[in-house]
Amino acid sequence: MGDWARSQPHPTKASATARSYKSNAKDRATTNLVKINFKYIDQYYLQTQLQADKSFSLCAIAAITSLLVILTGVSMLFFRQTAKDAGYVATSAGVLGEFIASVFFYLYNRTILKMGEYHQKLVLIQNVSLALKISEELPAAEQVVARSKLIDYLSKDINTFLTSGSSGHPES
Repeated sequence: MGDWARSQPHPTKASATARSYKSNAKDRATTNLVKINFKYIDQYYLQTQLQADKSFSLCAIAAITSLLVILTGVSMLFFRQTAKDAGYVATSAGVLGEFIASVFFYLYNRTILKMGEYHQKLVLIQNVSLALKISEELPAAEQVVARSKLIDYLSKDINTFLTSGSSGHPES
């Protein structure tokens, strides 16, 4: 056999090395996918928290401004006898503003509840991805058992869980 033939890797070793590289690439891709998933869930949480803070600030500003308009209107009624009509208008405008602020608070509350439900569903998906990733690292015989248990657990009452309220538990 020539020098060239001896310098070439053995076909079995080469294919084992290729399988190892392919397996490592698949593991890195799965790990990166889980990391990306965590990153986006963190970004989503920060974004929704910022939006919720802005919404609450808007509601609070509307309520405080309306309260000040009401107080101005009432003070006009008591202290300026010549401006009674303006006092009534200001007080009415303040009451209307308070009503609008209460609608804002109601919508803010509903939005926060829905964001919480959506966040729980994202966490569920994240946990499933993580469980599948962990099961990939188990020995082959244990992988089947672990994945079977995971499938049984997830398929049991999953529709009830996904359609339940913000408690995260199926309603009885």
